[in-house]
Amino acid sequence: MRNITTIIQKPIIWFAAVMIGISLFQTLKGDNLKSVIRSDGSGYYAFLPAIFIYQDGTFTKSFQAEKEYLGGNITQHYLYKDVDNNNYDKCFPGIAVLQAPFFGLACVFSWLLNQPITGYSDIFFLFYYLGSLFYAIIGLFLFDKFIRTSFPLEKTRWLVPLLYISSPLVFYCFNSPSYSHNYSFFLFGLFTFQVVRLKEGVKKRRLFVLGFLLGIIFLIRPTNLLILLMIPFILGDSSAFLNFIKKVLERKIKNTLFFSLGFFMVVSLLFFIWKWETGNWIIWTYNGEGFNFLSPQIFSCLLSYRIGLFLQIPLLVLSFFGVLILFFTNRFQAIFWSIYFIGNFWIFSSWWCWDFESPFGNRPYTEHLFFLLIPIMHLFIKYRLITFISVFIFSLVGCIRYYEVTSGYMSNQRFTKDNYFESLLFWKPQNAGRWNFTRSCVPFGKKNTEITLLNEPKTKAIKMDDEFFYTVEAQLVKPRTNERFAYRVELEKKITDLKLEGVYLIIDARNKEKSKRFYKSVELFNDKFEGRNKWKKLIFEDQILDNFQEYDFVSLYFWNQSKKTFLIRNCKIVLEKYKG
Repeated sequence: MRNITTIIQKPIIWFAAVMIGISLFQTLKGDNLKSVIRSDGSGYYAFLPAIFIYQDGTFTKSFQAEKEYLGGNITQHYLYKDVDNNNYDKCFPGIAVLQAPFFGLACVFSWLLNQPITGYSDIFFLFYYLGSLFYAIIGLFLFDKFIRTSFPLEKTRWLVPLLYISSPLVFYCFNSPSYSHNYSFFLFGLFTFQVVRLKEGVKKRRLFVLGFLLGIIFLIRPTNLLILLMIPFILGDSSAFLNFIKKVLERKIKNTLFFSLGFFMVVSLLFFIWKWETGNWIIWTYNGEGFNFLSPQIFSCLLSYRIGLFLQIPLLVLSFFGVLILFFTNRFQAIFWSIYFIGNFWIFSSWWCWDFESPFGNRPYTEHLFFLLIPIMHLFIKYRLITFISVFIFSLVGCIRYYEVTSGYMSNQRFTKDNYFESLLFWKPQNAGRWNFTRSCVPFGKKNTEITLLNEPKTKAIKMDDEFFYTVEAQLVKPRTNERFAYRVELEKKITDLKLEGVYLIIDARNKEKSKRFYKSVELFNDKFEGRNKWKKLIFEDQILDNFQEYDFVSLYFWNQSKKTFLIRNCKIVLEKYKG
């Protein structure tokens, strides 16, 4: 009875149980298991079947297995070709390393159940999901332990679940196993406690483990090496940090050797994989992507409705108030926290795709919340009631957002000023699936060509029998290297019905033989109810994914699938080419 009472009194346990239950229900119902490995996750996972099942560095066999399992004409957006025509996976293999034990279990269970060992089946996707859930749960408990040991206050046990719900953590840890954030959050926790152990005593074994952990962190997301900036913060004050440095330097050569050995033991896997894929030891895998360090999107990344940090994760407002308090109680920690935040913010806002196509919150900050949320505890100590009420309110908003994205009510949460607050009204049935975000980031590099395919200012009345209209086509000149194409469509529309849906902008790129294709449809609205009896301007823009430089033609046109009647004017269709 005492044990049961103890469990009930630990909110983190029942919070984890509830989230596991919700996550399992949503993942295992219907055909949802097939969407477990998708988006970036497809690239993270692809190493495992390609290496251990097919021994195929071209990824051709694993792609065929993936296609047979998922069905349809899927595209491997994570695959590129180098100048020697070799395929390679642009993703880093850190998640594959962490998922390897679960992949092995999937192989064993497939063999025991007499199922084909393809790497792409319900069994493999289930074990991938269980692996992701495992790291999410351990990361949750590590974060809870760090909070409780750093701030041994009775009431803090209720804060961790509320912090999770108030932030993107709850979504990316429990409902989006394709992304890397829950793995990095878990590793941040292990790294933190290893630094704490080193504070107790600098030993070669501990330095080796620290280097090993840092190596895996690098293999998942290289920019996360900025976690090194948090070592002084974790150690607590300048005297502890200087004492740590002194102990490391006492045996500088041996200590550096063991730390480096742990780090490069892991990181060397990357070089062997690159050699296996392309024959080269070093390659830049993110071909055609990069950073604009001299022109970061500072305002947009901080305050825009689209991806603004304080609007997507308003909880961080409390963190900044907490840092102000920390400046008066422990300036050393406050300075290093600020340096850590500024360093990450500059990197994220300088990435060419600065909104990271985030479906929920501002996702690149997710794993960093392990540290970014800590100042809230300092605010809690000084202003307990108001802090708890604020976190509770943010958690209610977080619950609404979480419900919306997991139920399909609002699948894309890159907001605009028109829907940011209105979208919270989930009890309005007309708001379900109401909004559509149609803009993307400008491709990396310099725009060297702009072709206007259509410029029609006249008003066109679209009738029920106008199924296709404004069809344009462009030839994509070959040969080309490292060029990226993007489209931009501007138009004004007016509707007489209550709403417009079932009308699409179609982007269709293909080679001469039509054996390779990129096909995308975008519904013709930002808001289904916009443009009723008045003109509404819309902009559609995105990149045409041509990783293998294989397409010869691209067509753009409008498809009136639902046979709607409406007006359209000032329609302009532009094709842009970038090279970096």
